[in-house]
Amino acid sequence: MTSNSNTIPNQDQTNKSQEDTSADVENLSIKELWKLLENWYREYCPDAYKVLRPPITTEELQELETELGMKLPADYKESLLVHNGTNFRGYPFFELHYYMCHKQVIDEWKFMKSMFEEEEEYESDLENDVPEIRDVNWSSKWIPFTEDGGGQLYFIDLDPTSVGNVGQLGSYDHETGVDSLLGKSFQEFFSNYVRDIYCGKYSIEEGGYFSKL
Repeated sequence: MTSNSNTIPNQDQTNKSQEDTSADVENLSIKELWKLLENWYREYCPDAYKVLRPPITTEELQELETELGMKLPADYKESLLVHNGTNFRGYPFFELHYYMCHKQVIDEWKFMKSMFEEEEEYESDLENDVPEIRDVNWSSKWIPFTEDGGGQLYFIDLDPTSVGNVGQLGSYDHETGVDSLLGKSFQEFFSNYVRDIYCGKYSIEEGGYFSKL
């Protein structure tokens, strides 16, 4: 791991205000969480901050929901209304993942759907050990919102199992299928990410790539 001036401070270096922030993130709105993350990026990784896109427009949001044929969870829509993803291939935003804009979400969703549309119910030939997520290769009710450029996606699940939650987040790999549950909601996932940032659980490597410590 490369050390540089943009390395995130570890817990011993984290000041009192950051500790207070990490303790309170669960009570913050998506908009407030974005404000914290923007402040942090401006200070420690300004190049990554610059790739944040402006808010999604009403027309773009309508286009997204129309193309998907689904209503988006309120917390994810709130995030898009702050930043409609990042400029593609700028800097990864969630660890090694790029945060997709609405056009990229549509394109990736259509691509994944077409990959498995010949299979009845997309029946899985991959191993899925996550009981909250349906044991299928892919579902049209999964909305990809990040990708790492190497076949891994984070997705919002609108068709969970009986023990899951509508709007939960999962991680998908093109070789192994679903490999983990990331949170019960976008809100939970995002607040955990901001908390970990402020707790010094990430390091920024050369080139702006994030690595979890």
